[in-house]
Amino acid sequence: MEEKNSDSKRNTKVALSALVLLSILNFVNQVDRRALVTIFPLLKLEWGLSDTQLGLAVSLFTLGRTMMSLPAGWLADRKGILRVMQPMVMLWSLFTMLSGWAGRFWGFLAFRLGVGLMDGGNGPLDLAYLGKVSPKQKRGIFLGIYSIALYLGSGIGVIYAGAIGERFGWRWVFIIP
Repeated sequence: MEEKNSDSKRNTKVALSALVLLSILNFVNQVDRRALVTIFPLLKLEWGLSDTQLGLAVSLFTLGRTMMSLPAGWLADRKGILRVMQPMVMLWSLFTMLSGWAGRFWGFLAFRLGVGLMDGGNGPLDLAYLGKVSPKQKRGIFLGIYSIALYLGSGIGVIYAGAIGERFGWRWVFIIP
């Protein structure tokens, strides 16, 4: 009986840890997504970009994300969710920071495509892992909390990018998170 209670406590701890960590990652991810469009005027000013070129930055991110969602899910089903998620999160972080260090617009586009590719596993893998570790009777609450992180990140991302971009320049918007 004690062993079953110990397993239950450990499972609850794993589920709560996963919820907190994945919600934080989801929050930061959403901040990054909203930051890009917020700094458009700064990118336009520095590189003399057209609206079409700026739209390309968003489209390449979205294309990368779309292209990687199914392969990431397929690979996670075969190799394990965490084995696929961990390197994707690390590479996502690296590409995000490199976006801030891009010397030219084409390099910036390449890094944003990399961010999108590595972000492609975010939704499917996060939800699969939360579904796996969350208690069945609390799954809706877990996914609700995870979703709140998305909404908060979206709202705060615009404010964050505006404040950081205005004070320190657009590059720091990607380097700081």
